Amino acid sequence: MLTMVTRRSVNPKTGSVEVSIDNGDPFLLDGYFHNGWGTHNDYRVIIDSAEKKRHTVTVKFTGKPSKEGLEKAEADGLPHTIVGSRFIISEFLPS
Repeated sequence: MLTMVTRRSVNPKTGSVEVSIDNGDPFLLDGYFHNGWGTHNDYRVIIDSAEKKRHTVTVKFTGKPSKEGLEKAEADGLPHTIVGSRFIISEFLPS
């Protein structure tokens, strides 16, 4: 098993990453905490197997803010000039 620890933020300009395992289809991890209460660590299992073998994990930073987050900011009357934020990967936890 491999868990990826990321930071999720209430800043709607927090970006996202595409993750692929062993050159498989990528999946998106959004750093924006929709309807959240604050910034926090998020633990996501990205490989759920007890089999011992080598894997290749590819992470591509998209740099794109969350569309839903920007729409929410606009609906809440927040300016589009909110200070930018970056998607943060804290660590990988093998088990």
